[in-house]
Amino acid sequence: MKKLLKLALFLLINLIVIAVLLEILLRIAVPSLPDRLQRTAERILAGEGDPINRMEIMQTVGEHNVVMRPDLQNYQYAASKDIVFHVTTNPLLGSSFGFRNRPLDYDPAIAVVGDSFTFCFTEYEDCWVQRLEDISGVGVVNFGQGATGGISHYNMLKNYAIQIEPPIVLWQFFGNDFDEDYQLRVLEGQIPRIDYLSPREVSAQEADARAQASVPSWVTWLRTNSLAFALIELAFFNEAPYTNEFERAFFAETHTIPIRDGVLGFGQTYEQVALDMTDPRKIAGYPHTKKAYEDAQALVQSWGGQLVIILIPVRELVYESLTTPILGDETMQIFKNNHQAMLDLCDELGLACFDALPIFQEHAQNGELLYYTEDMHLNPHGNAVLANAVFAYLEHNGLLQKSQS
Repeated sequence: MKKLLKLALFLLINLIVIAVLLEILLRIAVPSLPDRLQRTAERILAGEGDPINRMEIMQTVGEHNVVMRPDLQNYQYAASKDIVFHVTTNPLLGSSFGFRNRPLDYDPAIAVVGDSFTFCFTEYEDCWVQRLEDISGVGVVNFGQGATGGISHYNMLKNYAIQIEPPIVLWQFFGNDFDEDYQLRVLEGQIPRIDYLSPREVSAQEADARAQASVPSWVTWLRTNSLAFALIELAFFNEAPYTNEFERAFFAETHTIPIRDGVLGFGQTYEQVALDMTDPRKIAGYPHTKKAYEDAQALVQSWGGQLVIILIPVRELVYESLTTPILGDETMQIFKNNHQAMLDLCDELGLACFDALPIFQEHAQNGELLYYTEDMHLNPHGNAVLANAVFAYLEHNGLLQKSQS
């Protein structure tokens, strides 16, 4: 028994020594850590309790809400612990902010506006915009900015695309654009903020509060004071404790299903809230989104260009046969109504629209994974599928030929 106690004491002492040495080494090595871990480490060392701030690479500009800083050079952006890519930005055409595009020392035949699906959560060469340029053989400029909607996209055309008058303008739509436009108009003071929380938002926030309350106090202490504990948990296990309340509540995955090429994740609360067309905030944003399309159509036509709207569907619709039995018809109807709202706008305004849903569904039926498991954005393969589909659409409608004439 004494030998066992001595052995246990010896092991305990060694574990404590190793933990202390690891803590010291990590504190010394902070400047050499990857960007995602380094920023969290610096906050812990400074005694700051702020969560991971993915907005730190952005700046506020009134006409767009948030846009990229102009001075990023190979910045390591971590959308999650498993989605990490590098971002370099350049100001274009007199902008005070940055675009994820090389310097504009060429003549673009295609200009692209959109949100994070056009900014792309991939390395630069894997983004569908860059892939489209590669396969089309014509110059493409990417004006995409994350967390933007239709108003911002129109302002990109009005302020920057108009300077180069590209023959083709691709406008990428995602279902949260109505919500983004509501948020921007509120920030501008053009419409009042609506004091409303949907039942899904309330449930998600309550669930997050319960989860945080159930964390043992010693774990909370370690997350705040031990660099070794925090970085190991952040790097290998669980990022949620180091993100803000909004991300924890609304971006946590609720369901996963294995398919041929990987694991499909879906069911985040965010899309269910942001795409709900019965929500008074989306209803308030809708006419502003519609006006942005009307103005964009007239603007592009004024220089003889062609505007094409590209509809990016949510993964729940793409993999509908797998997601419906789990999410239920009521939730799925949110996604269907939102997608149809944009298709109806296409008809009402006479817009040329390319709906990626049918093509994505064909690939999904083959077991291909088009989206990240833990994120709503397209993975590199999804970007490749989109680029090929857009190229085929432009070719079929003779738009590339017209742009080169």
